Amino acid sequence: AALGIPTPVSHRALADVLTTWEVLKRFLTDLSAQGMTTPEALCLPVAHIPGDDGIPLPPELAEALASRRRLQLRYVSAHQVETVREVEPLEVMPLGDYLYLRAFCHLRQDERTFRLDRVVQMEVA
Repeated sequence: AALGIPTPVSHRALADVLTTWEVLKRFLTDLSAQGMTTPEALCLPVAHIPGDDGIPLPPELAEALASRRRLQLRYVSAHQVETVREVEPLEVMPLGDYLYLRAFCHLRQDERTFRLDRVVQMEVA
């Protein structure tokens, strides 16, 4: 509604796709007006680790990424709640001042991100 895009039906697959398409077209029009006209200009840099990117990783994480093995994490959330998670690491990416682990979390049965400085302990499962 804030973009002036009509949304007659919400949370129905086709209607949501069509609304998303209209939002994307609006963003592309706005970005084009700012001179961002190529696909490369629209992409944000993302570091895909492992690789020798100069970012040292805990050995357990490097091993799990390289061998596609699961990790068991003791993780403290932003609300100071500690949980144990079994995850399949997908990548490590910098965002702002922190490194994040993108992984499939078996507890939540979904892809999640974990701030690495909040991981209290990790071991290859």
